[in-house]
Amino acid sequence: EIVQLAADRPPDAGADVLEFSRQAIALRSPLQLRVVGTGTASTLAMLDGFVVRAGTEHEHVCALWCERAVLAKQFDCPPLPETEAVLFTRSRDDNDVQVARIGILDSGTTPEELQRLIQPRPLLAMTTHYSITHDSTLRSLREADPVYVLMDLPIGWHIDDWVRQGATIRYAVATVDAEKELAVIVMTVDRASNLRFFHIGGLLALGALFERLRQRHDPASVIYDNAVMSEDIAGISLAVNHIVHTFHVLDQDGVE
Repeated sequence: EIVQLAADRPPDAGADVLEFSRQAIALRSPLQLRVVGTGTASTLAMLDGFVVRAGTEHEHVCALWCERAVLAKQFDCPPLPETEAVLFTRSRDDNDVQVARIGILDSGTTPEELQRLIQPRPLLAMTTHYSITHDSTLRSLREADPVYVLMDLPIGWHIDDWVRQGATIRYAVATVDAEKELAVIVMTVDRASNLRFFHIGGLLALGALFERLRQRHDPASVIYDNAVMSEDIAGISLAVNHIVHTFHVLDQDGVE
């Protein structure tokens, strides 16, 4: 049985709230969001514009399963309909200004269905932790493997809650940008094994998180394991690059 992926705020969370607020990192002013398709048919008619050519070995199409509120927080958005999933990329407009582009997919689209439609191009399926607290998003992603989940809710609370439910968490860390002192922590949860949770944060903030893990949890339940990173380094790198090059802010506040 999959663990409950959303934890309620614990009663002793006061000190954590302050610590989480200090971990927000503004990457850039929000990029303008351009909508180039509304519905799967019109979006796929523009498919070539969503193919990311990150070297011949890593050509892919990225899709993001998320609500409108996630997009509104991260981008300078036009009025948007409700969304469940979008094709997602970055590009430059006619004035050579970087923008983000989406094509809205039909409600209920799953990664498996989308992969069939775009083959032979591989699909990179992404979502956010906030988004998978919604049943419709989690249903769409339940059979897909892997799905890369940006952790935008409080990490410590959720690890505590997953361990209480009897889950085993494995995690690893890698540097994203040494000059900016950014790193990524990647986690797997044995009872939600298709999900690759990742959070990008400052080295000091992640160091504080590691200390918390050591103090609060049995090392048999929360395990540092380099294989979490090394066995899926290509997919993790692509997911991290999409976020780092497009999102406005990295934090643990959901859509607030």
